[in-house]
Amino acid sequence: MSRLSVNIAPFWVIIVGVISALLPVLFFAIDLPLLSLFPLGLWMVWFAISYPLYFVLFISALVPLSIQIDDIGGGLGLTLPTEPLMIFFLGLLIVRFMLHPQLTISFIKQPIVVFSLLYLTWYLITSLTSTMIETSIKSFIARCWFAGIFF
Repeated sequence: MSRLSVNIAPFWVIIVGVISALLPVLFFAIDLPLLSLFPLGLWMVWFAISYPLYFVLFISALVPLSIQIDDIGGGLGLTLPTEPLMIFFLGLLIVRFMLHPQLTISFIKQPIVVFSLLYLTWYLITSLTSTMIETSIKSFIARCWFAGIFF
């Protein structure tokens, strides 16, 4: 006679799932609908830390679904949800490289890395001398987070 093995999730997984399902209901009940996104944000942070390659692919998959907001103040635009996710992921990468530095001299001496750094340096110099400095700096920062994440 064979025994059926039942794979029961650990108790903490069930607790986290129930809390993640009930928190949005609670926040809507007390009339704080934006806070109902808090569990989703926590799951996104966990996903980005646990599976960084899949998180980058997830961001790439969101690009066709993104919405362009033309004026968020100061003549700047924003693409939702991809740009905030890229900013978050770049910050996560910076923290990771500060805790565990893995850059070697042989990597930095690669021609594509050298030319990318020269390009970003020149872009920064021309951004600082621009007539619309806020827009140029935002464009420079956007190029840095694209280079930092996808390179």
